[in-house]
Amino acid sequence: MKTKKHGTSAEFTGMPESIIRPAAFYSCKRADRLEVGTGEHLAEMRTAIDDLVRAAGLTLFGSSVERYSDEAKHGYTYLAWIGESAIDVHTWPEYGSAIVNTHLCNITHVNDAKVTKFFAGVQKFFKSKKPVVAEPAHLALKG
Repeated sequence: MKTKKHGTSAEFTGMPESIIRPAAFYSCKRADRLEVGTGEHLAEMRTAIDDLVRAAGLTLFGSSVERYSDEAKHGYTYLAWIGESAIDVHTWPEYGSAIVNTHLCNITHVNDAKVTKFFAGVQKFFKSKKPVVAEPAHLALKG
């Protein structure tokens, strides 16, 4: 995956930190996985993305999927509450893309490898031919 730098990112100071890392998955070949489809299909997408979160070694507490219309060809947003913080996935089937944001806390562990594994799973899930992962923003939890 290509990594592009967006904005600035602080150096890790050794202090507990929160890391925000966005990624874009373009040229997705699985349009069916980007679309709302039926209510049953949308529930399947939630379960499938839940599985990607767990496979990356992240602690899933709960998730939800919201659609923006009743149109089957429109996109959806997936939200996950994880022990390490949160993840959101936004799909745009009309553009063949998905945008993913991870917000992970490095308090007792460094979770960077889990994010990398999660993004690899997302790329495979949507069959993205052009993934772009931004540089992480490291934010200290205390000043």
